[in-house]
Amino acid sequence: MPTATRSIGSRRKAARRQSFSLVESLLAIAVAAMAGSAVLAGVYAAVHSAELSIRQAVALAIAEQWLDEIYGSRYSEGELAPYTLALGPEFQERAGSTRAAYDDLDDYHGLVCQPPTDRWGVRIGRDDGAGTSRWEALAVNWPLLDAVRVECSVSYARKDDFRRPVSAGSVSDYRAIEVTVSFRQPDGTFVPVGRLRRIAAYLPRL
Repeated sequence: MPTATRSIGSRRKAARRQSFSLVESLLAIAVAAMAGSAVLAGVYAAVHSAELSIRQAVALAIAEQWLDEIYGSRYSEGELAPYTLALGPEFQERAGSTRAAYDDLDDYHGLVCQPPTDRWGVRIGRDDGAGTSRWEALAVNWPLLDAVRVECSVSYARKDDFRRPVSAGSVSDYRAIEVTVSFRQPDGTFVPVGRLRRIAAYLPRL
């Protein structure tokens, strides 16, 4: 009988050694929580990075399209216009609701468009490149485009450094065209995501 008693007691002690205490359980939960937080932070960073990459790609594509349109125009209105200080569309060009009348580079100075449209006023994603809308089944219904704003500026650039503008009241044979694409944030502010800049040169007649 004493032998049986010692055997039962030994099994009970072994069972107690195989269980977890409250402190050990809390430590295990804390470690699991920290590991989960690290994983979630990594997932959030990856999603945010992917979203930013998508927006940058869209912004640069829109900026390229804008510059292609601008560079399809002539340099200036006439022989004296290449050196005018009054950059921007003329009154009759501003009168319309579209850019169809824009026929030279400086007409695009100060242009702000949200959401972006083609030169005939058709929203990008729905335009067919000819001034009308494409078939509805082929139209792009992407809410992200509603948050896009395009801004364009035209200025004279220094001939010795295209990255710098000329001094106030001066002109040159070079114009810098810069297109900035921004996205609206939840608080209503706009954050620039893509920007492209090109130089156009004027070659006077000999």
